[in-house]
Amino acid sequence: MTNEIWQKQRSALNHDWLKNRFLVAHLRPFIARLAAGRPDPIRLAEFASQDWITWTSNRNELVQLLDTTDAALSPSQLLDQQPLSASTPETRAWLGALVHVLWLARNSIQQKTVDVKTAFAEADISYEALDPLLRRPDNLDIHRLTQSIPEFREFERAVQRLSDCIHRLPHSIQVV
Repeated sequence: MTNEIWQKQRSALNHDWLKNRFLVAHLRPFIARLAAGRPDPIRLAEFASQDWITWTSNRNELVQLLDTTDAALSPSQLLDQQPLSASTPETRAWLGALVHVLWLARNSIQQKTVDVKTAFAEADISYEALDPLLRRPDNLDIHRLTQSIPEFREFERAVQRLSDCIHRLPHSIQVV
């Protein structure tokens, strides 16, 4: 995957969906409704049936984005652009591998990738633990949801950590 495509996917997933829609527009207001006492069952059901489930529908895209981080950010891609693309395929192969290895040795991309994957795993585990409470939007147990506010807040923090870790990844190919 090219850096340009990867960056567009990252922006769509992290900024547009995860941060602005899922976290800010839906999850935080849901938790606030629960914490305010006597939440509107219709609004809670709408959250469960329309917003909560977007985690599951975006999970595979997030995993793919995280799995392609190193390759998408590697300066070895620059060998596919002029003037370096005029090199022989053999030269581009060995030089690309060398550039990639040197790049990995000189920056902390592997640690940042581990941090993002760890944050994702923590958020996903938290989601899976809470999902049974929201799986049946037409039959929500508001008392159990209210008792689970601390767990929803922990999930909110985990999602924020994930978003922050994704944001800390480079926003372009870095050569130096």
